[in-house]
Amino acid sequence: MQKTYYEFRQLESTNELKQFLLLRYSIYRESRLAMFSPENDLGIDLDCYDVNSVHFGLFEHSDGISRPVGYIRMITDQRGPFANEIISIASESQELYRKVTDTPAEPFPIISYCPDGQVIKEFCEKVQSSGKKVVEASRFSLDKSIRGHKMADHFLTAISASFIVHDVEFSLMTCHLLHKSFYSGFGFRQVEGTVDYYTELYNYRFFCLTGSAEYLPDAVKDRVLQMAEAYDTTGRICYYPNNPEQFYAPLDSFIESRPIFMAA
Repeated sequence: MQKTYYEFRQLESTNELKQFLLLRYSIYRESRLAMFSPENDLGIDLDCYDVNSVHFGLFEHSDGISRPVGYIRMITDQRGPFANEIISIASESQELYRKVTDTPAEPFPIISYCPDGQVIKEFCEKVQSSGKKVVEASRFSLDKSIRGHKMADHFLTAISASFIVHDVEFSLMTCHLLHKSFYSGFGFRQVEGTVDYYTELYNYRFFCLTGSAEYLPDAVKDRVLQMAEAYDTTGRICYYPNNPEQFYAPLDSFIESRPIFMAA
């Protein structure tokens, strides 16, 4: 019997993409961030930034069956590999189609909704003018069945490693007050010139953060670089709860994911 393990990688098919969009929607609708994922008939979370995103998933593999358990997107300033598929999926709903085909008001959503958006925009322009790549890490999602510090730690380490391989020098993200210390452990720091924000409507206090390989603390740097080597070599990073230092998939594990996640 094959032991349970987890695999982080870029999504590879339209079928996988649909599964993880369903997962993303389900997690956000049940969270304090439900306002970012309005309810819709398809049960799928989509917006105009998905067209310009690279989509990553965390798979749980157990006894020959795979299921989606984690998701994150890397928003860039150009069309992503699933741009056409995103538009096709959204076309099943007039509301979603309008959202997906809208021209983004800003290159990254963090600029649109943060009060210090102009400060963040100037930070991005400064980074890009020096020839460096900046993205926004968005829609970080973990299924409640596996949610916990160890899994979140692995997921963020894998994300950091993959960004190195994708030549991302700086990433942007927002986080809740309660999670700031967790991200700080990976070198994420508040964007200079921004403060913490409180939205009374949603009772939510958040920060605008930026991360970089340059900021990685010594405590996590070696692990991130080892994962980056595994990702660069195989296109995936694995996590074995009983063997957390092993990052490569078993030789017989390259199986097709079986869609078992259904819309609510």
